[in-house]
Amino acid sequence: MTVSLCPCLSNKTYQTCCKPFHDGVAFPKTAIELMRSRYSAYVLQLTDYLVLSTHPDKQNRGLKESILQSMKDTQWINLKILKSSLGLEIDKIGKVEFQADYINSNNHETLHEISRFKRHKSNWVYYDGIIMNNP
Repeated sequence: MTVSLCPCLSNKTYQTCCKPFHDGVAFPKTAIELMRSRYSAYVLQLTDYLVLSTHPDKQNRGLKESILQSMKDTQWINLKILKSSLGLEIDKIGKVEFQADYINSNNHETLHEISRFKRHKSNWVYYDGIIMNNP
């Protein structure tokens, strides 16, 4: 049996980390868990999970197509959580600042974002993010 580490780089196996979220049998308890599960979903190209884990107010008509287009030539290679505020089990909102490295059309790039998360029907969902300028 092959045990593979989770793409979110948590040092846990995929089976015990993000897979239960992706399969809909569990829900992230914190904004950081949701952030990690969404990163893994990008790595694994799980578009439906990315749409479902986005706040309904932000699920515009072209969201799925936009996600699919962004995945076309992108290989995600690293995630680093820089800091977070709120976003715990007792909170209703949270922020996670992260950097994610990827290769797009043979160019190494870094996405630096501060993501905002909210509770919707008691579950964490991605609300929006501010892309930061990389030095």
